[in-house]
Amino acid sequence: MSTLVSTPGLGKITPSRECERGSNILRSYAAIAIPVHFWGKIIPTVPLVTGIQTARRAALAIRTILEAALLLNVSVLAAQTLLISNGISDPYAQTNQILGALPETPDCAHPAFGPHLIQAFDGALGKSVFVFTLHVVPDNDRCVAFDRQRMEIKVDTTSPPSLKAFLNESVTYRWRFKLPLGFQPSTSFTHIHQVKAGDGDANDPLITLSPGKGNPNVAPDVMRLSHSTGTGGITETIATVQLAPFIGAWVEAYEKITFNHTGKYSLVLRRMTDSAVLLSYTNENIDLWRTGTTFGRPKWGFYRSLIDMADLRDDQVRFDRFCLAKGNDDCPLRTGTDAVVSAANGTPAVSSESIVSFYGLGLTNDIATADMTPLPLTLGNVSVHVTDSAGVARPAPLFYVSPLQINFEIPSGTAAGPMTAAVVNLGTTMALAPANVAKVAPALFTADGTGKGVAAALAIHVAANGQQSVEPIFQCSNGSCFSVPIELGVDTPVFLTLFGTGIRNSPKNVSVTINGVNLVVQYAGAQGSFAGLDQVNVAVPLSLRGTGEADLVLSADGQFATPVRINIR
Repeated sequence: MSTLVSTPGLGKITPSRECERGSNILRSYAAIAIPVHFWGKIIPTVPLVTGIQTARRAALAIRTILEAALLLNVSVLAAQTLLISNGISDPYAQTNQILGALPETPDCAHPAFGPHLIQAFDGALGKSVFVFTLHVVPDNDRCVAFDRQRMEIKVDTTSPPSLKAFLNESVTYRWRFKLPLGFQPSTSFTHIHQVKAGDGDANDPLITLSPGKGNPNVAPDVMRLSHSTGTGGITETIATVQLAPFIGAWVEAYEKITFNHTGKYSLVLRRMTDSAVLLSYTNENIDLWRTGTTFGRPKWGFYRSLIDMADLRDDQVRFDRFCLAKGNDDCPLRTGTDAVVSAANGTPAVSSESIVSFYGLGLTNDIATADMTPLPLTLGNVSVHVTDSAGVARPAPLFYVSPLQINFEIPSGTAAGPMTAAVVNLGTTMALAPANVAKVAPALFTADGTGKGVAAALAIHVAANGQQSVEPIFQCSNGSCFSVPIELGVDTPVFLTLFGTGIRNSPKNVSVTINGVNLVVQYAGAQGSFAGLDQVNVAVPLSLRGTGEADLVLSADGQFATPVRINIR
């Protein structure tokens, strides 16, 4: 009798849906997880993965498996930029860092007031937001123009190419804004959003969104969408609705633009409290390019005429959650249904000590990955607090944080039943999501990250002389993964090592079948060197020789994981 040694897993574990991290992040975390020496669970009966060199090969094979699964899920977020209030950062520096251009402010005319763009807590959203302020006196337009005043953020010539819209390119913008109770628009113009040419014929905006003053006792105030063809052309109102439904309410804007002379444009303004559509406009053939222009760009803020100062008051406009995307990328709608799901297959099944992903929007402005073990409880100024059915709150160990996704381990000791995960960024709760904690929530990692393809697993062959070889059971290329046949010899034992999560809490009640044939489970439980990662070792019977592509089904305590694929020759 000798021993079967479980193979330590490593690499950052990710979910089965699109993620927003790159290979550099994966490699940085995988590097800390590679053991210099081999260790793992000791199980009686068969000699397996003995010797330091074989162990190192096994460790590298696991990293190859897990990294391959992750790299196929590199997100399209690379072309997506988020600017979200965090309540802490200097908003001038923050907008400059993210948009690549400094705000346009009236500070030079009114230094005693201080910054005209600040961050402040908003009770309706339950978080900090950007507040744009203008005073009738003495604010102006950057101490250059005195018949108007401006507090705007923008994409500009100094911005990165990913934020500029070039000829024939399509962009998507999503953002939130709120006009306060009593808001007084100018009789001339008050713009809260502009789409402009970046150069060339750039004086008149291509598109403006403007609250407009009505005629007392005759016509109400309006929200006006306008289009201009530029110098010597025409400027016209293309959509208008009453302003009253906007006042005092948070509104989410969703805008899609294709930049050329026969471009496309759409804008939907939706009130957040009841999802009522306040304005909707679409045009499939609209001139959105200018003579001498090399790029288009957006602006947001508070920009108004001072021609009729008596009609104005010191006022504010609030904004938050700016999203800029390009090409086929999109800015996802945040509906309030943030979700916690298994990191292995994206299902809502989770358990204590399982690896999960929190999906949301604007969870943080940063991307950070853990570079230490044990895992940190705060990463990139973000923490996750899990409150279980017994009312006990625990901090969660963190693998990875980003604006759209946070990977963490459900804290040990979390009671079964309903739980709530709270994402906290610098003391501000950014999002809440419920989940239901079960005793077990078995899920297996797959090579392509879908949770349904070929298993992220190792085949271990033991020769008659005791020599062992460790091989991944898949290959990936050109964005897809396929199975590599497991060779079953006449008298050469073959073992399969599977990696998953949510299994460890019922190690004696784990079963595995291939094509309906029960396999002998040599070990099931915690992998031992990587938080939340579980490992299952099974012996592959010679009777399965020639099976070909087949489903492998794992269950724990009667709960079934999503089937994965293997190939046996």
